[in-house]
Amino acid sequence: MKKLSVLLLFITIVFLPTLQAQTSIEVMHEAGVSNLFLRYEYGVNTQNTNLAEVKDAQYFPGISYSPRFNFFEEDGEGSSSFSINLNNDFLFGNLLSSSFEKKSWAFMSTLSFNLNLGAGATKNSFEQFGGFVGIGYSYSNIHLVNNGMLNRITESVIADPTITPDYSKATVPLQGIYLHLGGRMKVGSGVVTLEGYSTLTPELNGVYTIGIRALYGFGIGL
Repeated sequence: MKKLSVLLLFITIVFLPTLQAQTSIEVMHEAGVSNLFLRYEYGVNTQNTNLAEVKDAQYFPGISYSPRFNFFEEDGEGSSSFSINLNNDFLFGNLLSSSFEKKSWAFMSTLSFNLNLGAGATKNSFEQFGGFVGIGYSYSNIHLVNNGMLNRITESVIADPTITPDYSKATVPLQGIYLHLGGRMKVGSGVVTLEGYSTLTPELNGVYTIGIRALYGFGIGL
């Protein structure tokens, strides 16, 4: 909660004056595909356990839907806006649950605050190309392995085979400060968006995650 409070304070200081200066609000919708990639820097050793093997590098494909609320100057050209996005990803693959069991799908939802420029900044932007950058908070039921905790549990079992290990303590949900940026290009009456994103989770030291999305914004522009 501390890092979320710091994020909200930062957003209030940076974006609130901009938001107060805007007069119009519109809703836009984007949908497409998403891929989440992860890599365990030191690998995951489940050799001395009854747990399933966890690969050092993995990726999870999925689908994505993102409604966006734009705030912009009513008398402007529509080439810039401040927005609040709610990204929703449904991912598939060989994922982990909180109890260290395998599951075939998971979700990730992210609330972010963004600065948009050029194409796709508003519905009425006449720019051919554009881009955006944003920060927010990500929540998901995707669980990754905390290597340090897993090694301690494994060592305790080796030292005393009579104990019942709780391997769920070695899983950490992928959630925390979220960063993303991307570019947009107007195609027909809509806009194609390509973006990259990452979630920063301090408890997952040595685990690197990065995601990419390809989205199409419906009914944007002329």
